[in-house]
Amino acid sequence: MTIFKRLWRIVFSWSFKVPPKEELETADLILTQAYSRNADGSSGPGNEILASVVRDCYILFGTPVLPQEEVSWCLTESVPQVGVANGSKDGRSTIGHNTYTVAVMQAEYCRGKGVKTVIVVAHPIHMNRALWVYERLGLRALPASMPLDYGKYQGPNLMHGSARCHWFVFWLREMFVARPLFLLQGKI
Repeated sequence: MTIFKRLWRIVFSWSFKVPPKEELETADLILTQAYSRNADGSSGPGNEILASVVRDCYILFGTPVLPQEEVSWCLTESVPQVGVANGSKDGRSTIGHNTYTVAVMQAEYCRGKGVKTVIVVAHPIHMNRALWVYERLGLRALPASMPLDYGKYQGPNLMHGSARCHWFVFWLREMFVARPLFLLQGKI
C-alpha cells in the first residue's frame, strides 16, 4: 500500500466492519489490546468491557485468548488464556511500550504456533490502528463487535489523561498523535 493510501486511511477510516460469524469462526486465537488502567493499578472500566467482549467471543467460537495484561485481570478461569502479553510495568503507553510492542509479542507467539487468523478486541477508536498493526505483522486480523458507547470506557480515576477526559480527547490523541506516529515509523 502506498504512503498516500495509508495517509488517507489514517485520516478518514474510523469505522470497521465486523465480519460475519462464519468468518470469525475461522480464527485460531483472540488477541486483545488493553485500555487505560486505573491510577491505583487496577484494571479500569475499559478493560472490563474488553474482557466482556472476549468472554462473548469465547462462548460463541470456543477460541482461546492471548490478552494484554490488564484485560487478563478481568477474565475468569472459564476463558482459556494461552499466555499474557505484559503491559508496561507502570501501565503507561510510551514510545518503548505501546500497541505495536504488545502486538509484536502476540505475533511472535502466533508465528510459533502457526496461528494466521485472529480476532482482535480493542477500544473502538483504537481498533483500526490495532488491526493495521497486526496485519503489518503478518496476521489476518478480524475485528470483534465492540460496544460503541465510548463514555463507558472512560473514568475519572484512569491513569492516562486522554482516557480520563471526554472520549473526544482520546480520539484527538489517536488522530493527531498515535496514527501519524505509527505511520511515520512504518508500523501501519
